Amino acid sequence: MNLLRPLTIFFFLSLLVLAGRVISVTNENAEMPDRIKTEGNHKRNIMKTKHHETLRKLDQDYRKKMLAATGDTVFDRIYNTQEQSIPTLLKRLARTKLPKNWSFDIKTEEFKNFVLNIYLPHYSQNLSTEKKKQYEEALVSYLIPIIKYGDNFLKNVAVFDRRHKSYLFFDETMLEKIKKVEVLSKELVARAEKQSESFTQFDSKTIKGKKYEDQLWIPIEVTGSLGSVTAIALLDTGANKTLVERNAVTETGSESLKDMPRTSLYTAGGVISSPLVTRKITLGDYRFQKEIEIVVGNQEGLNLIGMDYFKGMHYLIDIENSAIYVW
Repeated sequence: MNLLRPLTIFFFLSLLVLAGRVISVTNENAEMPDRIKTEGNHKRNIMKTKHHETLRKLDQDYRKKMLAATGDTVFDRIYNTQEQSIPTLLKRLARTKLPKNWSFDIKTEEFKNFVLNIYLPHYSQNLSTEKKKQYEEALVSYLIPIIKYGDNFLKNVAVFDRRHKSYLFFDETMLEKIKKVEVLSKELVARAEKQSESFTQFDSKTIKGKKYEDQLWIPIEVTGSLGSVTAIALLDTGANKTLVERNAVTETGSESLKDMPRTSLYTAGGVISSPLVTRKITLGDYRFQKEIEIVVGNQEGLNLIGMDYFKGMHYLIDIENSAIYVW
């Protein structure tokens, strides 16, 4: 009897603890849906805020690009969005693909047709058939990526030789064919050669002369306030000033030579002082004319074309073919 009573008390206490635990778990389970719901709402609010921020940034970027892409022409819009002109884009393509010893330029015709001019380092008329074919194969391999990435704007390609004379010209239809077949057929080459004959607006100007003992003599015309006289002059690549004989100077101008500025002239007999005057000098049959300051020479019949005449120009002296090419 004494043992039964403690056991009964322990049993009832255990029931009370269990009942308390049941009540506690029941309360926790009752609160869990509300807690889950609260956490879910918080996460949704964060995602919604991030979404609105992303939309805002996209809208800002769209408006910025929309405003930047305004322009009267597609060329304006490209410049505004990419901050570079179409010629710059084409030049970058050419610079990336063409060999370093090939020069090039981008020209514009009628404000929207872009022409890639390629200048090769050889004389086209001196190439053997085999060498010519090698250049043509190389040309195609270099041109294909330029055509593919620039075909929306690049309309023509002209190929020039060392004289800056066009000897191949590819129009838009020919470039499209090259892009498709990726070869340069004999028929296409013949057509390009034929078309180059009429594409001369970017050709160099030829000043013809006469070769004598590996020196180039050029017909000239000296023009001043009193008129013009013709003569023959030696092209002197070692002279930094052009020299014209005294008679030609006095016949074409009325200056008092003793009152004109003077320069030192180095001759076989020593250093002499010579007057300086200004005249228009015309070279060759092409009538290439330039007004320059010249030295008045004392030796009758001696006229020299110095390198000062070609200052500011690109030129090539071709003694073998008795010509000077200027562009």
